[in-house]
Amino acid sequence: MRALLFLLTPSFLFAQSVSVTYRLDSSWGTGLQATLVVTNVSSAPISNWRLSFSYPHNITSLWDSVIVSRGGGQYVLGPPSWNPTLAPGASAYAGWVAQ
Repeated sequence: MRALLFLLTPSFLFAQSVSVTYRLDSSWGTGLQATLVVTNVSSAPISNWRLSFSYPHNITSLWDSVIVSRGGGQYVLGPPSWNPTLAPGASAYAGWVAQ
């Protein structure tokens, strides 16, 4: 699997403000299941976060996050409407199935 490139896009966000972890939960011949964990390691809340990354697979089902945009192997994910703010020390999850 190719490496992933993650970029948190809000202009006020600095690299030391978040930790991003990618986990391959399961894989089979025609697809995979994966989880991204975004943790706010700063002392301030982060509202309406965005996570931009290159991904070589087609995400066909997503939970606990929303796809803001996709195209050309680039994805931008954001928070679900029911949980738009990432409190200090809190984590947001994005789980998906991809082909």
